[in-house]
Amino acid sequence: MNPPSPSFSVKVDITNPGHVFACCGLLELSSRIWQFSEGWFDLPRFNLSIPNEVERDKFGVLMSKLSNCEITGLKEEELEEKERLKSEKKRDKESFPKEKEMRLKELGKQSRSGEIKMGKPFNLSLDWWESEQAPKTWAGKQEVLGIANAARNEMCKTQEPDELLDRNSILRKPDGKTKIEPFYFDSRRFADRRDVGFSLDAINCVTPAYPAVEFLTLVGMQRFRPAPNQKEKNSFNYSIWTYPLSVSVASAVFSESASLRGTYKYGFRMLPRDGENRYKGFSNARPMS
Repeated sequence: MNPPSPSFSVKVDITNPGHVFACCGLLELSSRIWQFSEGWFDLPRFNLSIPNEVERDKFGVLMSKLSNCEITGLKEEELEEKERLKSEKKRDKESFPKEKEMRLKELGKQSRSGEIKMGKPFNLSLDWWESEQAPKTWAGKQEVLGIANAARNEMCKTQEPDELLDRNSILRKPDGKTKIEPFYFDSRRFADRRDVGFSLDAINCVTPAYPAVEFLTLVGMQRFRPAPNQKEKNSFNYSIWTYPLSVSVASAVFSESASLRGTYKYGFRMLPRDGENRYKGFSNARPMS
């Protein structure tokens, strides 16, 4: 039986874990717009088949809906409170009350590590990084919501599917000026301090990121969890599939909860990016027997 014709496809490097997770994120988002979406790897591409004849440009529709989707972390009133307290602290400096300082720290912690919610039409909650075994790459001081929104905004500027996972740019806050670092989900960005002579994070060095890989991986790992390698610390495995599968079946195959013919297993490691093991990155993946 021949697979259906793809509605669109993206170029993928199967040895780059970020690429693979990003493809999973694409399938997740597509399935939340078009219920019976299916995805599969046909190397060097990842295909998406979407059963909807009304909307011809499925990729354009997906980017448009994603661009207009509200992504929030703290409640609106809590965000306003956080910004108000930051302004008060900057103004009052040494006279800033201790109880307000504690509240500001609490709100900051929530904005960095708390749940993120994607609004309509996706209606998706993201919090996978709160799991103890999660392959989290960032340190506590990074604001997850800010990075997610910056990556989403840059990603949605992509015009063609072929550009999606390879387009790079500097991520910026809403003011358009302040630069921020990504999550380091893309193995092409990994830089060991021993290779460059210093930790990029320690000196707040900002370099181009791959926004679609950053955002889609954040989405994909909510359902598509890599399996911890029981023989190697800080290592994970995932399996790719070569037949059209729905998001629920594909996630089970990916995480090694189900097995099908036509699947291929890969493993990758979490590598430290600084001397204190606070920041990590994904290594390239290798085929597993």
